[in-house]
Amino acid sequence: MGARLSGTPVAGVLRLVRVTAVTATIVVLSAIAHLVGGAPVDASTLVAGSLIVLPSVFVVSRRRLSFRTLSLLLLSGQVVLHHVFTAAGGHHEAEAVSLWSPGMAGAHLVATGITAMWLTRGERVLWAVWSWLRRTVAGAIRLPSPAGPAFPPRPRGLRRGSRARLGLVSAASRRGPPRIVSFLAAVSG
Repeated sequence: MGARLSGTPVAGVLRLVRVTAVTATIVVLSAIAHLVGGAPVDASTLVAGSLIVLPSVFVVSRRRLSFRTLSLLLLSGQVVLHHVFTAAGGHHEAEAVSLWSPGMAGAHLVATGITAMWLTRGERVLWAVWSWLRRTVAGAIRLPSPAGPAFPPRPRGLRRGSRARLGLVSAASRRGPPRIVSFLAAVSG
């Protein structure tokens, strides 16, 4: 899925791209299938179909869509829009049923599989580009801190693990009563 960006402006933009692409794909596939079936679709019906499909796509697309989810969404959207286009065109139910012949159903399944694959890969590419851009821009913007490095440089000659041992040795050598108590005990003694 890539980076988790929920709640960021980038997540909103990526979700908007996802919702737009999936909704447009459903509407265009349905319109093409309807035209191939011999029934034209006017522009107002396309807009109405988009407004019908858009809310369900928006709800489902909170996260990246898997191939299976995308396929089900595309296919169910086509079925819904088929009925919407049929009702808007004033076609008889007998004509509408004939459009779902085995050949037409197979064409819908093939078109759904191909477009779901394209959309899945397209989103993968979109996330890869975003990740590359984020790394590139973050690397270019990183400026040195004016206060210097966060950790002091390691003394030369010490190995990586010896720094912790050095801390333990210096802490052990300071064990015992404070120096003032030792001094007073020695003087009064």
